[in-house]
Amino acid sequence: MLALLVSVAVIVLQGMSLATIHSSVQQASALVPDYASLQVWRVVLLAAGLGCWICPLVRRKEPHVAGLLLGLLLVLGGEIIGRGLFYGLHMTVGMAVAG
Repeated sequence: MLALLVSVAVIVLQGMSLATIHSSVQQASALVPDYASLQVWRVVLLAAGLGCWICPLVRRKEPHVAGLLLGLLLVLGGEIIGRGLFYGLHMTVGMAVAG
């Protein structure tokens, strides 16, 4: 949970400075125009996935396999969104886009 909170802080800081990052060809904010909404989806999926694991433990019950599997799928979905954002923000200096 602490790592998720740190990630949210990093997301906010990166989102605020995204418009100032640019190369000679393009601006970073133009590479992923839906950055904010995708990050919100990522955090929601990660929090829900962690909740599937933590909620049974808080209630002092054994987590069910189905709940753990659902949590795994939610976390993987959130991380796939994160990977897409990471690679979508890749900027190579001097490379022209579409020509």
